[in-house]
Amino acid sequence: MEVACAADAAYVPYCAAMLHSLLALHPDAAITVNFLHPPGLPEDALARLRRLVEGQPGAALRSQAIAGERLAGLPVSDYFGPAMWYRLFLPELLPGQERVLYLDVDTLVVDRLDALWLMPLQGRCVAAVDNVVEPGLQPRITALDLPQGCGYFNSGVLLIDLERMRLGLGERVRQIACARGAGVLWPDQDALNLALAAERLSLHPRWNCQNSLYFWRGLAERQFGREPVAEALARPAIWHFEGPGLAKPWHYLNKHPARRRWWRHMRHSGFPLPPVLGRDAFSIWLKPLPPAWIAWALRLQARLRRLRA
Repeated sequence: MEVACAADAAYVPYCAAMLHSLLALHPDAAITVNFLHPPGLPEDALARLRRLVEGQPGAALRSQAIAGERLAGLPVSDYFGPAMWYRLFLPELLPGQERVLYLDVDTLVVDRLDALWLMPLQGRCVAAVDNVVEPGLQPRITALDLPQGCGYFNSGVLLIDLERMRLGLGERVRQIACARGAGVLWPDQDALNLALAAERLSLHPRWNCQNSLYFWRGLAERQFGREPVAEALARPAIWHFEGPGLAKPWHYLNKHPARRRWWRHMRHSGFPLPPVLGRDAFSIWLKPLPPAWIAWALRLQARLRRLRA
């Protein structure tokens, strides 16, 4: 199994938790982890990651530094850093390799991935799960004008046919990203959808069980159907903590059912525990409230801060 992930120095510990969950469920598998990172990553972080991966028989770490000049023209921001684009270089970084499974660092593997890894792509370039988009953001997705009949997919879990990507599709993603610039909602995900929507094989939501299935179940059921959502929640293969702030398991107000499981993998990753984010007097008061109320209170707090600024 060829797996790829990408992170800068700040996100390496979270990447380690994800990789520990992957390795723990595949103790008998030959796994090569292709870790993509910026130049100058601290040697200690890379050494810890190598010990984590190569401490398991049959597993190997292949680290690849992506020079900054290779990202010329690609949009980045304080929130969406350069690492989101590193996956575009996988076709050339893995010459001769037919496919790779890309996992975002904010995912957690909770079931074996053999069936996903061996899944026939039916001539498509990529396999991915639909993204559940909240109603307020749906107009932005509609404005992308994706090909007729093609849904918008989440790019946090991608099974990629590298041979088809080498036929110009990878360069097409880059060209679209450079042309659209900051005008897209989620830069890398929007560019991948614009380039590959018609090349995508749709996956069952259990392979990328997003926060939305748990927190916005009604929306998810309208997207996937009631039965697939129930199946994904009953037997997820990959949890994906997509979204900002309290969507992450390392946020104090996060109430995801897999949060404690994520922290268990973090503790066994060989990295120091990252700080719990978002813990202050206001969040301590909010903690007992239902998730929807917490989200509403945080939006109200942000609005009041903008008015005072």
